[in-house]
Amino acid sequence: MEKLKCTSCNGDLELDEKGKFATCKFCGTKYKLDGDKIIVVNIGDVSNNLSKLSPKIMTPFIVIFSSISVFVVSIILLISSNIYNDVDKYNLEFKYGEGTQNGVFVQETLNKVTSKNKTNDHKITVKYNEEESLDEDTIINIKHSLKSLADYEVKYEYDSKGYISKIIIEDIK
Repeated sequence: MEKLKCTSCNGDLELDEKGKFATCKFCGTKYKLDGDKIIVVNIGDVSNNLSKLSPKIMTPFIVIFSSISVFVVSIILLISSNIYNDVDKYNLEFKYGEGTQNGVFVQETLNKVTSKNKTNDHKITVKYNEEESLDEDTIINIKHSLKSLADYEVKYEYDSKGYISKIIIEDIK
């Protein structure tokens, strides 16, 4: 006798002992065998039985889902990379650093400044009290002189192209 296949998922059908009923061992669809006729008795809920499907059946679904996922992520990355111009990308890390800021946040901003100054053509000067410098060691000294629990007023100055060029930190009295 030829192997019977499920019409829902193409899985192998298992015959009962009497040969009158068959059940798909993958998706649960039940069939009644009546001579040459095969009658669907009930259709198994494929969505609840996906874990039972064989890898042979699941592979096309996985390949399609993976391809769609990669495509969507690629589109999102492409769109997001074009939303911001170079100036916006450069300034983005400092977006919420202006105004009254807690010392911890100002110290973190100074960490970003030293990192940016190492890796970018656009340099940021830091001014606090009488000190004003681009030098990494000086900026680190300024950072260490700030009190973590104190509040500071932070202002930015921009160059002619719109890049942040100076961060001015003032004590709040």
